[in-house]
Amino acid sequence: MNETTLKVATKQNKHKGWIQGMDSLRFILALWVVLGHHDGIRESLTLWLDKDQLLERYLIGLSGNLFVGVAAVIIFFIISGIVIHFPYRDGKDLHLFDFLVKRYIRISLPMLVIVAIATPLDFVNPVLWSLYCELIYYTIYPILLIQIRKNGINPLIIISYILVAVFIFLDGYTVDSFIHQIPTDQGYDGNFMYHGVLYTWLIGLPSWLLGVKIAENFDLITGTKVSKSKILMLRASILLISIICSIARFHFSLSYTISLNLFAILAFFWISAEVSYLQKKKSLPWLESAGKWSYSIYLCHMPVFFIIAHYMQGLTQYIQWMISVPAVLVFSYVFYLLLERPSHKLAKGFNKKAFFALKKAS
Repeated sequence: MNETTLKVATKQNKHKGWIQGMDSLRFILALWVVLGHHDGIRESLTLWLDKDQLLERYLIGLSGNLFVGVAAVIIFFIISGIVIHFPYRDGKDLHLFDFLVKRYIRISLPMLVIVAIATPLDFVNPVLWSLYCELIYYTIYPILLIQIRKNGINPLIIISYILVAVFIFLDGYTVDSFIHQIPTDQGYDGNFMYHGVLYTWLIGLPSWLLGVKIAENFDLITGTKVSKSKILMLRASILLISIICSIARFHFSLSYTISLNLFAILAFFWISAEVSYLQKKKSLPWLESAGKWSYSIYLCHMPVFFIIAHYMQGLTQYIQWMISVPAVLVFSYVFYLLLERPSHKLAKGFNKKAFFALKKAS
């Protein structure tokens, strides 16, 4: 893609409020979460490898840490920050009521349907915590936008990291678990959402703001040349560091609240490089298309896993995994067609004047 074509593409992105390649990344991340939430890969390796052999035992252990779902969620937060801020980075007016209602509709309607499906099964979807965080970020974004336009994004990122550090220090448990190496069977958890929805959004806020920073600096980022070798190195680094974070959580009592906030900094540089790289390289159409229903994959995969595990208890986890992954993709795509896409259209077509006129008429 030459310079003229790039300028045209950038103008089109400004108009559409979207960045080429983001859907592809979201689909890959959704699959990352799916694979991380099922033990099928590790179970399959136990059938083929000998646990009594040191190297093979390590390979089995590595497979259990290969896809770290929470690390993918951190990257989702970064992408969310990009997507939300991108249309407003050049001074576009934000109409508060329209903005909030449209964002709530897009994320909440599919989520409420999944909750309604899962409730009779006594199943609580463990991925909902990140969606609650997203709703909070949408809610506070108009306030953050005022500060960004007044003082820039960097002070907010610094303040958010300070707040996380203070919270972790005052909590004490996270640091104490690491210093004294408290194992899981003695009460250590180490998960990112350990402190519940009330505080988890704060712990994830630096990651989300790093995404806002990418959108804010979009022109500068896309003006930087990124080689294929650098992209491959960053992708490999992201995977490796996420594995290290997982191992550190389970074997060295280092909580995700610490390690993944540091991981987010590397993810920031990776996604920045991807944004630049993908603007100059044509995305795969099927991958971009699949990314349109990545939210449905993220939302639906755990209920599908639960239903298959519940009604196919006689099958091994390996067989369940072979059934579950295709089932997730099929169910998620149907869910997207029936619920997620209509909710997007409803949000896109939302009009404040029509809303108040309808409310007045009723």
